[in-house]
Amino acid sequence: MDPDECLDRNNHDFYYKEIANELNVKLVSGNTGNTVWTVRYGDGDKNAIIYAGVDYPNIESFTHAILHLYLFINGFKTFYLNYIKYFSNVFKTLIKPNETMDGIANSIAHFKMFPLFTEKLKMDKAKFLPNRNNISDDDLKNLIRDQNGNQNQKQYYFTNFIRHYFDSRYPFSFVDSERYENYLTQLKNIDEQLFAILEERCTEWEQDLCNYDNEDFFITLIPELDKYLNNLLE
Repeated sequence: MDPDECLDRNNHDFYYKEIANELNVKLVSGNTGNTVWTVRYGDGDKNAIIYAGVDYPNIESFTHAILHLYLFINGFKTFYLNYIKYFSNVFKTLIKPNETMDGIANSIAHFKMFPLFTEKLKMDKAKFLPNRNNISDDDLKNLIRDQNGNQNQKQYYFTNFIRHYFDSRYPFSFVDSERYENYLTQLKNIDEQLFAILEERCTEWEQDLCNYDNEDFFITLIPELDKYLNNLLE
């Protein structure tokens, strides 16, 4: 697959000056049978892989992928996937802990990628996150059910609360924005303590739009979640 097929006058120079000059990027088929594109990169590694969806060549999806790499080049790290193992409460309680933490990183990255996508590269905002999975009212009902359940149910409660929070805070859905704001309000009512932990970290992350270093975000968030679990799991 050829990256040039995914470039136009908006993203061509950005890709070659900001991305290809810094990383060895390989574009391959994701073989997923869907339109989801993913990116693989790691701290200290100059090699990056973009896995294309079946809609290749899709200019907007490719641009979304290289913006993840742009943040990575400019300070966004992946260390948290190993760092979480030092906090046994979080690591043992989260369902699929690496996947969940990677989802958090993905969400906070989107917040700082969006203005680059729309303002710097002049892309259509509706195409920034076209494959968004919505949460539903039933998801929130299940959350309340699991909150006071057994140990296994509390694992799902803790994991899904975090996932729903980030899905609601950074949905990039311009049709249903009011619905997601309502979900955030409901989450706060369900668990004000956990909500406050997530809210404080995200508020700090959003203060400097051009700072992409996520280290402080995670080295603060993970210990706070670990302490929160001391009470939840009693």
